[in-house]
Amino acid sequence: MVAVRSAFSPEFINRVDCIITYQPLSLEALSAILDQQIADLQNHVNTRWGTLVRARGTARNPPVLLERGTSAEYGRAN
Repeated sequence: MVAVRSAFSPEFINRVDCIITYQPLSLEALSAILDQQIADLQNHVNTRWGTLVRARGTARNPPVLLERGTSAEYGRAN
């Protein structure tokens, strides 16, 4: 709340119903989310194309995707 009060005017703060804070996501949590997203993508492809198209190389790509697709600024823990 100290950071909120220093960044926003009292008039604005009085209009806010609640403030939600969060902890940055761990690498394990982000990895689980990415695994679910890849599985959902494969299921979507299977629904549309059957077995004609298959996601390849996904087992080795998550570390690269996590490194390039996340940042501490937007919620990843370092």
